[in-house]
Amino acid sequence: MTEGLALERHDDLDRAVSRFENACDAGRGEGCRHLSRLAFSGIGPKAGPAQALAREEEACAKKDGVACATMAERYWTGDHVYPNSDKAIKAYLTAITLLDEHCKSADASACHRLGVVFTNGWGIKADGARAEAALRRAAELWAKACDGGDAESCLQMGKARARGRGVAQDVPGSIAAYERACEGGAADACIELASARKSDDAAVRRALGRHETILSARCERKIATACHSIASVYVAYRAEPEKAAAFMQKACDAGHGLACRDIARKQKAKSPGADTSIARTVEHLTKACDAGDGPACGALGEGHLLGELGPRDAAKGKERLERGCDLADAGACITLGQALASGRGLSKDANAGRTFFEKACALGRKEGCDRAAPSK
Repeated sequence: MTEGLALERHDDLDRAVSRFENACDAGRGEGCRHLSRLAFSGIGPKAGPAQALAREEEACAKKDGVACATMAERYWTGDHVYPNSDKAIKAYLTAITLLDEHCKSADASACHRLGVVFTNGWGIKADGARAEAALRRAAELWAKACDGGDAESCLQMGKARARGRGVAQDVPGSIAAYERACEGGAADACIELASARKSDDAAVRRALGRHETILSARCERKIATACHSIASVYVAYRAEPEKAAAFMQKACDAGHGLACRDIARKQKAKSPGADTSIARTVEHLTKACDAGDGPACGALGEGHLLGELGPRDAAKGKERLERGCDLADAGACITLGQALASGRGLSKDANAGRTFFEKACALGRKEGCDRAAPSK
């Protein structure tokens, strides 16, 4: 596992994936979890949300506590899946047992996740004392690893000091840890550093520049999340809009659904500098939908159904709305349910419409619950 992580840090991603696959196939849940993480980033032969979720479930089944906790949070919050409190609680209970074992074996990430689980109390009883003990142990392990030169541990130590989790709150100490992590190659630490030093323009520029330097090689290799991260940071800091747009397009071209949807949104809004042609908007929404972005599928389906994105195409509109709903976008479920219930653009089918309202209700949309309820 250590070799795979080292290869990933040096951008040797094909070999890193191979090492994680070997570990996963040998029954090590952590290897499956790393494959899931990379698949969500579009890396690996089985990349994409569906494959990533499957790997995450495999990791939990192979007793990786962090994967179980992540899976539980997904089911609790409806992240890429339909919310399911029963599945969430079951996964949380499994996670607690596994994380406790791993934490006792000096696994800092396990200690931290255990602390977060007991802090949030989602689906289980919050336990402040156990949360604090786990977070304190995580901070101790991160501090030791950071002193040994591990950049990711320095990043986590910075977050712990900034929030006072497991250690006394220490803002100057957190900044020092972020600086060490950023220089050591942890790109996310550069973002934290820029945020912590936002009143110092020169420090922010240095941090953003370092962030781009770290990720640019990955972006050139068409790692979509790297390109999107660079673009998002420039957008957030309103710095160099042309560069932000260029990296956003690279992210979209590499298969990042959210990046494609963001470009399409700007095109529809006729934002300055955006190509506002309908053909380009459809192109970007299609790329986003094909990459597994539910809201993009919903927007594309509605546009086809109503003729807002060229000639009306009911079949294509229904197909894209169904995909958006299947990808847990409540808005797509509502739109399709309304079209079927009213016969607007599609053959009227009240029962089918109610089915999609029920799906929206399951995703937490009150409108879906109201429309699914039998008429009095």
